Amino acid sequence: SNAMVAGELSWSNPEVDADGNFTPADVSQDYTLTASYTEKNCISDTTINIRVNVIPEAQLDLLSNDVICAGESVTVQSLYQPTAAEIPIWNFDGGSETGVAYGPYEVQFDTPGTYTISLEVDNAGCVSPMEMITITVEEELEAPVVECNSSDINEINLSWDAVDCASEYRVLVVGLVDEIVTDPEYTITGLVENQEVEVVVEAISECACPNVLSQTFTCSSKACIAPDWNINVPTSVCYRPGDPAIALDVTAVSNEPSGSGTLSWPDAEVDAN
Repeated sequence: SNAMVAGELSWSNPEVDADGNFTPADVSQDYTLTASYTEKNCISDTTINIRVNVIPEAQLDLLSNDVICAGESVTVQSLYQPTAAEIPIWNFDGGSETGVAYGPYEVQFDTPGTYTISLEVDNAGCVSPMEMITITVEEELEAPVVECNSSDINEINLSWDAVDCASEYRVLVVGLVDEIVTDPEYTITGLVENQEVEVVVEAISECACPNVLSQTFTCSSKACIAPDWNINVPTSVCYRPGDPAIALDVTAVSNEPSGSGTLSWPDAEVDAN
């Protein structure tokens, strides 16, 4: 408050009230304040020069997603409109930035992790409160490594490790299959023995990083395993027409784990027995 002795103190500036409280405008500027002291018929004036620097607001703004894939960029800017020689103070937390002044900036992050982009605006030593944006950088999906197994001449069983950030997989078998599955396995059916197929598995991303394809794997269905033959048949026989059929002493011993097979003859001269 003003010290009142025998006279009266007053201000000629509208920014100063009767109690001597100075309320500057919302912009940085210079003021010349004039005070008058009146005592009886005597008036004395004095002036005060003061520079007022407004504390800015950083107004940090994110123009892209805050969750990205490693190697991608985010776009940030400040919406602050400078009126004098304000200086933006950026911290990109190790990201590689491209831009000037208040932006926009493209900021690239190559390593998975969590990062904080921050901004302050300095107006001649009057610094804005720091504003921050958190960026999450995710790791690229790992390509599935497909294993092929076949215990049946008509099937191939495919399997691979579950891929982080993938809840579905697209199985591509050239000319045969194009199917979406949720489990990291698939059985190809309808094959013939020792049939080769080309297989690609695509991990379908549910995160920021894109889908990823496996390499092309060549898989084969199981080949037939020849039996062990026991043949006790002479290489030359005498046969009189009308005689009983010649018994062929031929057996086949299966080498399949199931051990089940059928012996047949394609020749019309040999019956099922």
